[in-house]
Amino acid sequence: MFSSVVFSSERFSTQRLLRLALVLSLVGLGASLNSSVLAQAYPSKPVKIIIPFPPGGTLDIVGRMLAQKLGEQTGQPLAIVSGSSSGIGRAVVERLLASGWRVIGLDLAAATIEHPAFTATQLDLAASSQREFARLDSSVLESDPLERFALEHQNADAWVHAAGIMRVASLGQLQADDGRRMFQIHVEAALKMANILLPAMATRGCGRVVLIGSRVAAGIAHRSQYAASKAALTSLARSWAAEVVSRGVTVNVVSPAATDTPLLNDPARTRAASDPSLTSTSASSSLPIAPPMGRLIQPAEVAALVAYLLSIEAAAITGQDIQICGGSSLTR
Repeated sequence: MFSSVVFSSERFSTQRLLRLALVLSLVGLGASLNSSVLAQAYPSKPVKIIIPFPPGGTLDIVGRMLAQKLGEQTGQPLAIVSGSSSGIGRAVVERLLASGWRVIGLDLAAATIEHPAFTATQLDLAASSQREFARLDSSVLESDPLERFALEHQNADAWVHAAGIMRVASLGQLQADDGRRMFQIHVEAALKMANILLPAMATRGCGRVVLIGSRVAAGIAHRSQYAASKAALTSLARSWAAEVVSRGVTVNVVSPAATDTPLLNDPARTRAASDPSLTSTSASSSLPIAPPMGRLIQPAEVAALVAYLLSIEAAAITGQDIQICGGSSLTR
């Protein structure tokens, strides 16, 4: 698995890109220049430099530092989005890019977005979360890939934790491994990122954090493990918000109702629905139910709220669990 950094003539001059390609080749970073010959003959043609980096190595770190420095020169704010390759995470990335942000995506799956202001890192958040917390010094570079990633990008202005999976099961069928993996991705990964990013934001006196929760956190049949992991995010967000409330950093949760994402086709949910031990009513309750407004929530709708919470205008909103329920809460 490789990370990649893309520099485009849409943001940098062709001459600057060509000089960059030369420097990168001299230091052995293996950059590939797209249509470099044409670029010299036809300067109006778009040019891209795509730099692949083996994750975790020296070249990976150097490459990210290079991307970071060049991005800083544009004055664009920087956001980290975990779970960036699909669903709500991808919609958040697209929204932020359209609003002029630089975005670093973090996902187990390969990147599905190509944009000059977007870089992607492939990382298994569950595997990383099994490691012990590292001290925030040089030892972190040799201990945990997620903490190393956070340390390298602690200059981020915002962080959105949208990575998630769902495993569905009824009592008597619960699997410890399913619950453990959900906690590792939803909770432990968030703890490790926050432990590095939030103190850095607080030191600078500004920062935005949004955790993607779920209305299921309030409790629903056959989703107890998933609900518990999402409920933990709300507790974490309120606790972190209280710690940094006077230091210019906000921490909030956005909890949508059933949303039109790949999670709706999760095989675990299908298995639960076909479980012969469940009644027809119980089985159907494990399937997604559209909220009262009559349709599923769209990822772009969630992304719009997330983008607002990352804005300057949302500076007074912190420690909140904001629900996009489609009318589901009206029956309470």
